[in-house]
Amino acid sequence: MTAANSAGVLAALALLMGGCTLARPPLEDDVTRTSRGTEVVAPAPVSPGARAARAALEFVGTRYRFGGTLPSGFDCSGLVRHAYGMVGIDLPRDTRHQRSTTRLLTATDRLRQGDLLFFRRGPHSAGLHVGLYIGANRFVHAAFSRGGVRIDSLDAPYWRTTFLESRRPPAG
Repeated sequence: MTAANSAGVLAALALLMGGCTLARPPLEDDVTRTSRGTEVVAPAPVSPGARAARAALEFVGTRYRFGGTLPSGFDCSGLVRHAYGMVGIDLPRDTRHQRSTTRLLTATDRLRQGDLLFFRRGPHSAGLHVGLYIGANRFVHAAFSRGGVRIDSLDAPYWRTTFLESRRPPAG
């Protein structure tokens, strides 16, 4: 093979490999120009709901406190309100109002981090409990009977039998 042929093969190979590095062309919103005019693909924005879920995770291990809305102690709705407040979204204080001011998710909606999960307090109770979905079928919540802010699985028998619905806050 001549030097010209090998240079042509290398150039073609470089073009092919360069075209495979991006799964899709960047959208206009993805492209940022640096001060030197270079285009850079920006990472996907993190939703306010995902940021609220991360904020709630910071409080795992915090004790349960009836009516608690501060890091010194939370009840379930206090934790949800505080976590969303940390990302600039004001939710109502109690579970009933949190439920009534958020959008009910349908069977075709996929759960997203930060979605609110509502449970009956027991299989035959009219009381409500709320937690924040964090992904992988798990949620973070302030549990009265289990020592405060913790992570649990939606697959656990208790949570499966008491699950009521999932809802999404505005801008969540």
